[in-house]
Amino acid sequence: MKDKLKFMFYIFLYKLIIEIVYIFSISPLYSYSGLTYNPNLYNLIFSNLMLLSILCFINILKKTPTLYLYLFLLTFIYIPFSSYYWMNNMDSVYFIYVSISMLIILFITKIPSIDFKPMQSKSEDIIKLLFIFYLLSSFYLIIKRGGIDYRAFNFDTIYYLREENNISGIMGYLLNWNTKAIAPFLIALYIYEKKYVK
Repeated sequence: MKDKLKFMFYIFLYKLIIEIVYIFSISPLYSYSGLTYNPNLYNLIFSNLMLLSILCFINILKKTPTLYLYLFLLTFIYIPFSSYYWMNNMDSVYFIYVSISMLIILFITKIPSIDFKPMQSKSEDIIKLLFIFYLLSSFYLIIKRGGIDYRAFNFDTIYYLREENNISGIMGYLLNWNTKAIAPFLIALYIYEKKYVK
């Protein structure tokens, strides 16, 4: 119970830090790009209640790869979105859909996994191949787009860069799979196993 409360405290502290940085640093500088500050206190209360309800169902003692993957999703997607939701007075319907989706994913992670014994001996080779594919496809995307563009690290130019690099076709699929599926999966797996590439 003590560990769970500490976990919740750190999550809400993280959310608070995101909101303070947005209000006092990001929004004043980049409001012209749509990063405005139009708070709704009812949405603030609602977003915190939804986050609390999700946290109550997370079992932090059961350290599985799916837990780390879910925490990755929660930390980098759901929490920033829940903060943006109340700070920009967004429509609650979409936020509710996202929150319900997060709860559904959480309950799916609680379903006991099926043990495929024939796959166990090959699982490490499959992970290595997946990692090699991730590296090669990432290098391909970087080279195909002309190398690393440092404008991506600047809020003033990132939107122009996105307009210039409207990726479609195979490259679009590679980019989406690498950033939204393969990378989070590998990060969660290696955090769980506490080891890196052999």
